[in-house]
Amino acid sequence: MRSGRFRRPVCAVANRGFTLVELLVVIAIIGVLVALLLPAVQAARESARRSTCQNNLKQHVLSLHNFEDAYLQLPPMVSAGWTSAHATQEKFKGAIGFTFFTWLLPYIEQKPLYDASAMNVGTVVNGRTVYFTPIKAHLCPSEISAPKGIGTTTNASANTWATSNYAGNYYVLGNPSGTTVAQCREGQSRLASLVDGTSNTIVLAERYGICGNTGVVNSSGTNGNLWCDSNLNWRPVFCLNPSKEPALATGAYPPCAKFQQSPHWYNNCEYLRTQTPHPGGIIVAMADGSVKSIPHSIADAVWAAACDPTDGVPLTNWP
Repeated sequence: MRSGRFRRPVCAVANRGFTLVELLVVIAIIGVLVALLLPAVQAARESARRSTCQNNLKQHVLSLHNFEDAYLQLPPMVSAGWTSAHATQEKFKGAIGFTFFTWLLPYIEQKPLYDASAMNVGTVVNGRTVYFTPIKAHLCPSEISAPKGIGTTTNASANTWATSNYAGNYYVLGNPSGTTVAQCREGQSRLASLVDGTSNTIVLAERYGICGNTGVVNSSGTNGNLWCDSNLNWRPVFCLNPSKEPALATGAYPPCAKFQQSPHWYNNCEYLRTQTPHPGGIIVAMADGSVKSIPHSIADAVWAAACDPTDGVPLTNWP
């Protein structure tokens, strides 16, 4: 006689966990997914940093337009030097030791800092509040030569000076028709004087905050890009023309040499040129207020023509 009780089925495998092989497979799959996603994440971050840089340049070029509306001319590239004569133009008379970026402070929501400068300091000591203040609008998030916009210095009168990741075109903000260094420093341009047209002229471009193998803003003045200081070698300017600024001819690059694409800031950065940390090319601001990305494949002659507002050379293959 059969029993009325039924036997329970016995599970072939009870409480089975992952084997080592299965665990390794899962880890490998996760690793592949991360490897696939990482470039996309990095690209998204660089895109955001690039956008910040574009916005900074847009802010600066619009401040140039606002300044011109108020003063009926563009600001001087630099207002003399620490100890040399004051600026001679009436609108800028008395100012000494400052770059064009200082004049633009009220137009980028930095009027308290502008007021602190007094625009008439005679020595670096008087201007320390300004010289040593980093400004967010001057910092490109992709550029790492001067963390947080501070560069060290070997100058005995200072410790840390504020850098900029942007610079101005000498042909626009300086006075290339001048016959002396002082005249070359003081701008006389209006946007209407750019005969090639504002849409065809670069006025601002990217630049490394520190550029050179000393890693500091050297007291001999060879590798700093300071947003405020007008010292001959630390000023934020590119496209110096040696033939029209004799005192700076020694060792100068040809006018408007093309920018460097992602050079190492310590080993192979050339401080008289512009540089960009962005892989897609340099970001520039045109005199009409637009902002463009220029690929490194652009011809040297086209770059030079875009920087010279009076050469009459058409821009071919321009973005």
